Amino acid sequence: MAREKRTSSTGEKRAPAEGSGKVVCIICGENKPGIRIKEDTVIRSIKWIKRNITKNEKNNTLVVCRGCYPKYSKERSKYTSRQVLYIALGILFAIFSLLLNPAPLTLLIAAMVLLFFYGLSLLNYSPALDVQKKGKVSGTGAKDS
Repeated sequence: MAREKRTSSTGEKRAPAEGSGKVVCIICGENKPGIRIKEDTVIRSIKWIKRNITKNEKNNTLVVCRGCYPKYSKERSKYTSRQVLYIALGILFAIFSLLLNPAPLTLLIAAMVLLFFYGLSLLNYSPALDVQKKGKVSGTGAKDS
């Protein structure tokens, strides 16, 4: 199965090919145009699992519609604050455990605990929006005429 080209020669994100999926809001689940979400490592991992393991890829373009943006921004700020909190707790645990017992095994256990805390932060995951640096939206999910 051929993969679709995601960017043009200018680096601009393209909408999916016609018939390859819908434009779906990640908050309300409705087929509405909106601001695209950034395809980061978590989203790519989920899509890989759906494509290769469950064979249930829908190939939708994920967006945040205008009506859901206030709810999305609250969820995103909650995710970022919890991510900082969990990672800070993991780092503090690693530092204290290494100060109390500076052994190689302690370093390994501290790294595992840090990864565990990072995994806890992903329970509240909310993806970032795909916005260009100049403040312009790179894709609205709507068809271009």
